[in-house]
Amino acid sequence: MPVFNSPSTHGYDTVDYRAIEPDYGTMTDFNNYISQAHARGVKVILDMVINHTSSQNTWFTQSAANNATYRDWYVWDNPMPSGWQYPWGGGSSSDVWKWNSTRGAYYYAPFWDQMPDLNYNLPAVKAEIKDIAYYWIARGVDGFRLDAARYIVESGAYPQQADTAGTMAWWREYRTALNSSNANFMTVGEVWTSENIVASYYDSGQGLDMAFSFDFYYKLMTSIQNENASDFKNFIDTHNSYAPWTFFAPFLDNHDNVIDNDRTMDIMEGSGKKAKLAAAMLLTSPGTPFVYYGTEIGMKKGLQGGDLAKRTPMQWTSGANAGFTSGSPWTSIAGNTSIYSVAVQQADTNSILNYYKWLIGIRKSEPAIARGQHIFIDTGTGLAMAFICPGTNYTILVAANFSSVPMNVHLNFTGSGLVKGTSYPVTEYLMK
Repeated sequence: MPVFNSPSTHGYDTVDYRAIEPDYGTMTDFNNYISQAHARGVKVILDMVINHTSSQNTWFTQSAANNATYRDWYVWDNPMPSGWQYPWGGGSSSDVWKWNSTRGAYYYAPFWDQMPDLNYNLPAVKAEIKDIAYYWIARGVDGFRLDAARYIVESGAYPQQADTAGTMAWWREYRTALNSSNANFMTVGEVWTSENIVASYYDSGQGLDMAFSFDFYYKLMTSIQNENASDFKNFIDTHNSYAPWTFFAPFLDNHDNVIDNDRTMDIMEGSGKKAKLAAAMLLTSPGTPFVYYGTEIGMKKGLQGGDLAKRTPMQWTSGANAGFTSGSPWTSIAGNTSIYSVAVQQADTNSILNYYKWLIGIRKSEPAIARGQHIFIDTGTGLAMAFICPGTNYTILVAANFSSVPMNVHLNFTGSGLVKGTSYPVTEYLMK
């Protein structure tokens, strides 16, 4: 989530892009954080929200006042345009165009009336957004998560409010600017839509470095719930044809999960075995996986409504406030810390946390999984899936049972590249 100065707890309405939210600390604290992270070999990615700002941002208040410098920094119109919707579908013009009495005009704000959209048809806006990036790169930031990446430039009423040519052109321009300041700077976009559209943001290697794969999340969750390995296998097969596998960033949880605001362990109905299956598929599948805090210990959602249920304090111990703070947390602990806490699970060799550590260790040590080809093997049943990852001197086999009961399957290696009649030594360390 963003760390910039903002009037809201979520921080997605930025008032000042060059200031740290006081509730989090000071710029001195941030500089120390960067230094300590880098000393430990940890890269720092900021959640950068540049599609819109806070309505309390000086840019907007000056734009509303018709200040000559900022007049066109936002998307204004009067009368209200017709035919517009939420850019992701649904609603009507009145849902996304909001009246401002100071200016006597409507401004475009599809997410919330307190978050007006910037006007990227104005060179001054683009120049300022680049300067903000240079500011944080100079402070040592290594990458950005780019919020609402589909909605930067609108070219008209729905469906010209998302995934437009102008948006694609902006990301090419922005990437060039970022890489001119730091050739290794990383971007990952929130492109919340179907996989074939997500892939377009790769843009022949000129667009975003990565984009989150929401379809991976939906398909894996439902496949495990329905004990249907075939659906997930077919998704991965298709997914790999859209863009280089490194472009997709699969995940199991994030701050916006929409299946009843549930975390993975809620969806898995408290089943540690199912949670481990989800982890195994995440960390052995193609892509660049992201792990949301708490997923690695099976944290469940909190009792709060909406997004707050997925943004509860990290559960470090089974003690007061789950070891998160000695003060008073903004929101209550999700609970069950006697099971779902780092300290408890570190001591349990069969815990979800240690399973994640084991899987991540394998992924880091085995290039065939992290960077290799994934070839699916016929299991003869829709309840299980298997694939191989050919390495230089060996081949890794991954087999997964999506059924709730143990089963034996016959693996058909036809077309896998393995030679029939040849004996291959087997190492069992991948069995868990």
